[in-house]
Amino acid sequence: MTTLKIQVGDPEEEFGSSITYETPNIPNKKDIAGSDLPKKLQKFHREKYPSDKNFESLDEPEQLRILNEVLDKRKNGHWFMNNGEETYITGIHWFYLNFWKIDIGLPDYRRSDRDYFYFWDYCCKDEFCLGMVNMENRRQGKTERANCILYEYTSINANSHSGIQSKTDADAKKVFLKLVRTWKRMPYWLKPIDEGDSQPKSALRFFEPGLRSTKGKRKEYGVSLDSWIDYEAAKEESYDGEKLKRYVSDESGKTTISDVSERWNIVKECFVTGRKVIGKALFTTTVEEMEKKGGKNFKTIWDNSDLKLRDDNGFTRSGLYRYFKPAYYCLEGFIDEYGNPMLEEAITFLTNKRNGADGKGLASEKRKYPFKVEDAFGIVYGSFWEQDVKDILDIVKAEVIKNPPNITYNILFERDGEIIATPTKSNESSVIILEPPLPDVEYKVGLDSISTDNQTGDESGSELACVVMKSFAGIERTSYEPVCVFSLRPDRMETAYEIVSCIIKYYGKYENVKVLGENNAGATNLLNYLINRGLKRFMQKKPKDVGASNLKTNTVSDKYWIYRDNNVLEFQKGLSNRFLRRFGANFKMLKLIESLQNLGVKNADLGDAFLMAIMFFTDFDKVNVKTRELKTTLIIIGYDNYGKAIYKEV
Repeated sequence: MTTLKIQVGDPEEEFGSSITYETPNIPNKKDIAGSDLPKKLQKFHREKYPSDKNFESLDEPEQLRILNEVLDKRKNGHWFMNNGEETYITGIHWFYLNFWKIDIGLPDYRRSDRDYFYFWDYCCKDEFCLGMVNMENRRQGKTERANCILYEYTSINANSHSGIQSKTDADAKKVFLKLVRTWKRMPYWLKPIDEGDSQPKSALRFFEPGLRSTKGKRKEYGVSLDSWIDYEAAKEESYDGEKLKRYVSDESGKTTISDVSERWNIVKECFVTGRKVIGKALFTTTVEEMEKKGGKNFKTIWDNSDLKLRDDNGFTRSGLYRYFKPAYYCLEGFIDEYGNPMLEEAITFLTNKRNGADGKGLASEKRKYPFKVEDAFGIVYGSFWEQDVKDILDIVKAEVIKNPPNITYNILFERDGEIIATPTKSNESSVIILEPPLPDVEYKVGLDSISTDNQTGDESGSELACVVMKSFAGIERTSYEPVCVFSLRPDRMETAYEIVSCIIKYYGKYENVKVLGENNAGATNLLNYLINRGLKRFMQKKPKDVGASNLKTNTVSDKYWIYRDNNVLEFQKGLSNRFLRRFGANFKMLKLIESLQNLGVKNADLGDAFLMAIMFFTDFDKVNVKTRELKTTLIIIGYDNYGKAIYKEV
């Protein structure tokens, strides 16, 4: 007996979303559906099962035979010949193709769905896995497949609770009602006992229907699963304390009401009892706008679901495994009659669409129809960076994701005149530190201020940002590197001001720090705050000969900080391209790298702070060669006819 070993996902894809799926043993040819047909006629065919009315007319042995056959397929899967190829589909996939009526009827067999259900089966059988993160292009049936996974398990397993969350409360309800719609279309003879509600509003419950007791008689109960599927609000704590066997987080990358990463940290406790994994979760999404916090939070889950990166207990950092499907793999309209992808035609079609777009349009096209993971999470660069610098940023970002540096998230506070850095969990107000302050190292701080906080503006406004760069004194140039970043859209301005003050004091421990900010809206308030906190000695006066504007705002910031007009911006553009070309490989702060990628396209507050920090390094690419004056020595090489010495310089 032999099995098939099938690669699911791209094995060369460095983001860790590839597995090898091993099928059950290949049956004898006669037991494989379609083996008696000519090769061209071999394809997936649905089983023909009786209608409810016809099923009722069958005798009990025949009814039991049909039920046992369906349950066997759901448990063990199905083999069929497909254009001469022995093909296995999992039990849930078989159930999906035969009974899961979507808006256009029963779905067709597609090899991409085969791989999807292979990956899910792999996750279900792995004792070190809490579930699957699925990302693919739009309109591929992600929600319907997810609902099928919920229903198929819950409808045949006792005492099982399955749940749904989505990007909003209303969207979770829509997902649930889609499930109810399909359940209503199921053959009656296939459904487990339920409470009898023909249109469940919030939960589909496989419980014994409520019975009124008759005086003097006891209630009689039938056999029910006592299992149910419900949906909850999008907030983090909705399923806190529950025990879940299956869970779907639909459109995870578009969730902005709550942080899906923090939500998962709460929900995943519903799937474990001590060491034992008792349930499985499914995250599904297309990633649309990564500048919104929904995409960023989903990316945290994605990054933490790399199959190659595991803790000492054998789990990935999220507990999940991630699966990415390229848009060209079984793209609608490019699938042959056997359900196989027409890859070349699909790639050409999508490439032609990309060639007709640019800027944000190209970004949107790539996210909707990604060829690779980077497309879904990718950045469309503006004109700020030169092409080789873009490549450097991409390479450095991939390396940081693959081999994360040892950074810490910290709360900074002052005690007895000393700044204390206390590690904490990652959050919006934490200071990210790669390296603490060291003696004999110069630190340059760049600031980008703001004019409003959440009390005076909206929550989507700019963030106050701070970047700390280090460099050794003297002629050593290879150590230029960001060592600390911080950005925050604060509820109160003073909150962010005080954190920046603590950062400057922290890196000014050895009196070797200088601070330069952008003289934009709100800069005067920040500068005055820092001066009042005793930090005037660290403030850098406005540099000369850097294209600095002579614009006067009649404030203290005129003396110290730079107003960025077009001349200054062009100077920074040239300087930063040369700088990153030389030292970009030193960058290990992912948050800063991503902000630099966004420069010129969208809000990039950390990137703007970086541009101020490197104004201290305007001479980094100048040759530093010390010349010494040559001394001449005169030696006598002879005498003339009058006896006078003849000299030569050496």
